[in-house]
Amino acid sequence: MAQQPRGTQLSGMDVPHADPSPLVEVCSTLDRMVTRLENVASRFEHLALAPSSNAPSPLRSITHPEELIPLIEARRDALRPQRVNILFISGPAYERPVSHFYLANSHLFRAIRKAFEYAEGRRMPNHEEFLKLFRERGCWSIEVPTEPKRGRGRPRGGIPRPGVDYVSEILVRERPRHIVAVRQRLEPTINLACLQANIPRDRLYVAPSVSVLTQREFARALSRMLASR
Repeated sequence: MAQQPRGTQLSGMDVPHADPSPLVEVCSTLDRMVTRLENVASRFEHLALAPSSNAPSPLRSITHPEELIPLIEARRDALRPQRVNILFISGPAYERPVSHFYLANSHLFRAIRKAFEYAEGRRMPNHEEFLKLFRERGCWSIEVPTEPKRGRGRPRGGIPRPGVDYVSEILVRERPRHIVAVRQRLEPTINLACLQANIPRDRLYVAPSVSVLTQREFARALSRMLASR
């Protein structure tokens, strides 16, 4: 059987992918390891957001990770573009809220920034400056809500409705031209949300893992998405 491509664009009534390839499994494992390491590092670094800024960071006064959630949501709202061209969807939300895209200190932040460098062929600014550029390019990032768990931490059977309904509501409101699902396991949820929101599924690009965003193949797709504004 041929291996799955690293990033896949859906069209028409394509059925969901078969089991991911060994390479995708390795990338997903590496993503989880990087996330755990950066969460530990963030605790020791007091989550300094923008070292280049002389102003005191509000993150330095945070003592409990849960205190970051309102700050993250406020930053996400403040950095939402007037017209969403590309909607990045990752998740689940707030498993460990010590690192986040909108805190500019997560694995996802670094991967998307690298993808922009490849797509635009130039060095990107960092920290707050890149988040502003991300907004200027019509990009926004959300997470699927955490799934309900049971037993040994496995989700209940079927697709969790809270995730579908939340993503569908965002899709109806924002009507993005392109959707990038980050992580293969989110694809069924986002497929159903697209169906519920009457969004053509050929707008959906599935990146099986965060690491895939740093590959040239995704950079070419991102370049086309950015040019379609």
